[in-house]
Amino acid sequence: MKRKWLTMGLFAKRVKAACLRTALAALAGGPWLWPQAVLAADSNNIAVSTTVIPICKFNSSTSTLNFVMDPSSTADATASTSLTYWCTKGSTATVTTSNGLYAAGFSPRMRHTTLVTLFLPYTLSLVGATQTGLGKTAPLTLTINGTVLNASYINAHVGTYGDTVTITVSP
Repeated sequence: MKRKWLTMGLFAKRVKAACLRTALAALAGGPWLWPQAVLAADSNNIAVSTTVIPICKFNSSTSTLNFVMDPSSTADATASTSLTYWCTKGSTATVTTSNGLYAAGFSPRMRHTTLVTLFLPYTLSLVGATQTGLGKTAPLTLTINGTVLNASYINAHVGTYGDTVTITVSP
C-alpha cells in the first residue's frame, strides 16, 4: 500500500511541474492570454506631402522718390530709391508699377497739391524687377529710378507736386 501512495505522490509532483511550466509559458506571452484589442490590431500607411507655394512680399511697406528740381539747371531731374522684397526660393519674381493716380494715358504725372490742374510728367525705370527668389531670409533689392525731363519743369509753377504709384511684386 505504501507503494501506491508513493506512486501517487510522484504523479502529483509531475502534474504540479506541468502546471507550473504552463503558467510560466502563459506569463511569457502566450497568445491565448493577449487582450482582444491586440489580437484585432491592424496597421496602415499614410502618404505625407506638401506643396510650397510661390510667394513674394515686400519687406517695407512704403518708400519715397523725391525729385529736386532747379529750373535754372539744364539737366533732367532724377531721383532714386530702393525697396527690398523676398520670394520663395526658386520662384521668379516680377515687379510691375501702375501709372499712378494722375496718368495721362500710359504716362505718369505728378499733380500740384493746391493747383490741381497743373501736372509734371515723369518716367520710372526698375532695376531688379525680375529676379529669382532665394527665400525669406535672403532679401532681393529693387531700385526705382525716376526722371523728369528738364523741358517739363523749367517753366513749372512753384509748389509741391505728388503722385502715388502702386508697385506689385508677384511670383
